[in-house]
Amino acid sequence: MVGRIEAALFAALLFFAAIALTSQAMRHSQQVRAGGEHKKVEIHDAVLREVNASGLLDEYHSKRAVLVGEIWRFDGMKMHNPQIRSLEARKARQEKEQIILEGNVTLRRLDGSVYCAEKVRYDEKKRVLDSIGPFTARKGESYVRGKDFHYELGARRTEAQKVFAHYLMEKKPDGNRSR
Repeated sequence: MVGRIEAALFAALLFFAAIALTSQAMRHSQQVRAGGEHKKVEIHDAVLREVNASGLLDEYHSKRAVLVGEIWRFDGMKMHNPQIRSLEARKARQEKEQIILEGNVTLRRLDGSVYCAEKVRYDEKKRVLDSIGPFTARKGESYVRGKDFHYELGARRTEAQKVFAHYLMEKKPDGNRSR
């Protein structure tokens, strides 16, 4: 038979557990109302490799990766794949099949071209990069500045709008000019 003291202790334990759960629920609802993050997963020095039967598709490196709801957020993200040398940004977030890169976004192509923008969208399914805002591209002494760019990784084709271009022509040993 349970004594009065044991019953009182058990009731007190239930009372304090209920207070703790209520307090935690209130803090969570305040955090959600304030727009705070509720992390599901946090990973430091993360590496993600996407592969299929033909080989490596993409490789992502990040100093820190956090899953908030259904959105991955990355700090210090860098990406490699067979079509580009690297794609880097201070911050990135992945929403479904798109990655939004922000802060000193740098695309280094295999041909030596370097594209820089403050914000870029990468569509993983279509394998397309779109700058959101102005960009600068350099290859050697030549450069292009423009309103935005669209780069198809598979075709290695770039389109840009409202550009200013500065190209230097080099002479080949046979005297003909090339770009």
